[in-house]
Amino acid sequence: MRIPWEQVTQLKRMREWVLQAEHILSGSWASKPDEVTNAEVGRRFDDWHTALQALSTQGSLSLEDQQCLDQFLKVTTSLRPGLIQCYDQEGFPRTN
Repeated sequence: MRIPWEQVTQLKRMREWVLQAEHILSGSWASKPDEVTNAEVGRRFDDWHTALQALSTQGSLSLEDQQCLDQFLKVTTSLRPGLIQCYDQEGFPRTN
């Protein structure tokens, strides 16, 4: 059974959203460890989230992509407070 190319493209796009979030939350963008703070991670996360919200309102996505993005935005919005707390706590794990 072959997966339609459109579906592969859609999955790649959604995977990229998750990888972008991971990149922000991991702090791998920082050149020095002290750059990874609650404030900076929160700012980067919020900028990224705002860009995805703008994409969601453009009307350029297929119905299925739109539904997936809307669900992803809903989940990331509800999880955001808990995701951006560990960076200023020494020894607090960033995984989970």
